[in-house]
Amino acid sequence: MFVKWTSPTTYIYIVLHVDDFTGSATSQKLLDDLEEYLKAKYTEVTTNTDGMFLGIFCEKQADSSMKFTKPFQLLKIFEKHLPEGMTGPFPKDPMTKRYMDTFQDPSPPVESTKFRSLLGALMQLTDVRAEVVFPLSKIATRTEEPRESDYEALMHIVRFLYGTKDNGLCLRGGDKLSATTILKLRAYADSGFACHIDGKSQYGICFDVVPAIECVDELSPLQMFIKTGMFYCKSIKAPTVDLHTTEGECATVVEAVKDVILYRGIFVELHQTQIEPTPVYNDNKSTITSATKYSGMHKRIRYMLTKVNWLMEKSKEQVYKLLYLKSEDLPADHFTKLHVGEKRQQGADIVMGV
Repeated sequence: MFVKWTSPTTYIYIVLHVDDFTGSATSQKLLDDLEEYLKAKYTEVTTNTDGMFLGIFCEKQADSSMKFTKPFQLLKIFEKHLPEGMTGPFPKDPMTKRYMDTFQDPSPPVESTKFRSLLGALMQLTDVRAEVVFPLSKIATRTEEPRESDYEALMHIVRFLYGTKDNGLCLRGGDKLSATTILKLRAYADSGFACHIDGKSQYGICFDVVPAIECVDELSPLQMFIKTGMFYCKSIKAPTVDLHTTEGECATVVEAVKDVILYRGIFVELHQTQIEPTPVYNDNKSTITSATKYSGMHKRIRYMLTKVNWLMEKSKEQVYKLLYLKSEDLPADHFTKLHVGEKRQQGADIVMGV
């Protein structure tokens, strides 16, 4: 990534990947000047005007937001696994509750190469289709010895994607006001306690970015006028067994704060230095107490003091600020638990920025 910063109202960002790059600037003139410079210096410079960059289709919406999809990746999956297409009705949810309830269904084994090939193809969609992140993470735990029920769960996701192929991640577009305003990074962390058959938990983390001028109420971060999706989402299985919910939530917050440190550094390079601590939202009040002002009185968490002390240090350093947000409003809850129907759709709309 390269940045040319002249002033808070005049700057250009360039992102490169091998010989492909895309740019964003505060004015079209900066992009035109760059194009003229490159064409004068190099023999051949081609310009892509169809909105595609590295397989991602970037489309501006009527409300100035940007919608990101991967149509070609979807097409490859459909041509290979749904060669004759598909007619409705389409699945309304990316995973069935039946699969979750029969997680150790003794169905016949399926060829691991076939299973991994489809799993890998679907995982390439997770940066623009956040609603399938948790189901894929859950199914991926079966990679070592996949069975037909696991492959069918992947095919269920394929059919779901076929019926929702026009969906994509919507990130709010900037305007002249927000271009001169410091952006604010926000994180959300949640843990699904002991939701795996081996007793391990599931950690979910996601991030969004909004103009700081609109963050008038930290305790109500999802105001209706802030409609932007989560630009980064992660759903992972815990490496060890958590003995209680507070341990799982603390471990999730640790993962979130590590990413907060990374992104705060990136924002410095973008001339968007985060002056205030980054808010990290969680739905467990015991975790908030332990991670910010642990007194040493609760002996039951002695074995996790390394994480607690580190979180308290980062809190004192003003790296992050841990805030409470009830479960039904916490976007990260979408990456740790299976929701169906209207509740799943509401969560998907929040993380996708719809």
